[in-house]
Amino acid sequence: MTKRSPFVLAALASAAAPALSVVAVNEARDVPESGLRRAIDTSLLLDADGNEYDIAVAQTPAAGKILHKRALAAKLLDRNEATRGLKVRFEQEVASADVDSSPVSLFRHIDAEPLALADLTIAQCTSLGTAIASIHLLDPAFLVDAGYPRFTAEEIRSDLAAWAQRLPDSPEVPGAIAERWQQLVTIDALWSFEPVTLHGDFRDNDVVFRDDSVAGVRHWENIQVSDPARDFAWAYEDWFGDDQRDALLSAYGRMMGSRMDARIVPRARLWRQMDIVRDLLQALKTADRAWIRAAHERVDRLATLLTPVIPVTSKSTSDEAVKEASATITVGNLLADVNSDSVVDVDDSTNARLPEHTPSTEKPLSDKTGYVRLDDIAGGHDTAAPSETPPEPDDSATTIILKNSTPTQAPPEPPVSEDTHGR
Repeated sequence: MTKRSPFVLAALASAAAPALSVVAVNEARDVPESGLRRAIDTSLLLDADGNEYDIAVAQTPAAGKILHKRALAAKLLDRNEATRGLKVRFEQEVASADVDSSPVSLFRHIDAEPLALADLTIAQCTSLGTAIASIHLLDPAFLVDAGYPRFTAEEIRSDLAAWAQRLPDSPEVPGAIAERWQQLVTIDALWSFEPVTLHGDFRDNDVVFRDDSVAGVRHWENIQVSDPARDFAWAYEDWFGDDQRDALLSAYGRMMGSRMDARIVPRARLWRQMDIVRDLLQALKTADRAWIRAAHERVDRLATLLTPVIPVTSKSTSDEAVKEASATITVGNLLADVNSDSVVDVDDSTNARLPEHTPSTEKPLSDKTGYVRLDDIAGGHDTAAPSETPPEPDDSATTIILKNSTPTQAPPEPPVSEDTHGR
């Protein structure tokens, strides 16, 4: 899938937000994405007042759906007074539009470093655990009032049971997995928790850091009220170390105090397991052979690890069953009915909220790392998009200077019934 050049991204940004005066573009510092997120092109924009923005442009309808939900969630979080009191910043949507049939969204840039979750230091894991707890402690009423779903423990349990019943109809999923889930739903001890406000699907680039501290949390397309364990499924991937996981959960537990969920670990492992299967089902909808092959390998490897769950006959065997369940059991909204598309649209009155022309508190343009002033370059680039395939960005974050270029705006695409899980 060919990435758009930074020239094109900047032109699309100007079309989506005509009042934005783009003077320079940098390559995004994000680490490589996977799944459906690969179909979202990103770049870093700079305006004449020295303000920085993240631009995201979808290449496919499924990726466009992700951006739409991401923008709605950003508006909602920005309006919630409780989030403004947190030390961690959330992304703020500036403008969204369909331009030349491409969904485009602009967000305020958080000046921090996006990292791969596997590379987090112990100190960063500690900071992230505290940040996740601060999210889980937010009163979820603002989400419910906006039309977002609230999933109870019993609803999730019931949906998992229904999904496990349907899986044997899929020849791609080994029967041992469905059998295991059918047994897990019988363990009452696993299904006693209070739904909380969730990010919903932590991945690489979602958390940005300044040194050892979380500076911001981005990409809220899967925000919902549900099982707190879902925000820890990624921590049980093979690439995440035991020391990292201990630091993450210890910090989370200290912040949650008496509200800490005693069964969060085995359910996080279960969500991870479901995520592995969902990844395969999502891959099968595409023509991406490499993705399908990798997903098949993960599912087959998972199936070989599963063993029967110990029957629950008493409190002691219930605890033993939960402990055993946690030994083999990733996040995503994996149940077909859990990630609802019935979210009430947030009022667009705040759309295209560009900064007014007041003295900027941002760094001067000359102080922006990697940016070059337009008047420092003789001639500049031609405004037309290059016809050749743009080269892959290198590590030097080369700045590209732009002139004004505004494509015509196309009517919005109709909604599509595609999963938005970022796969």
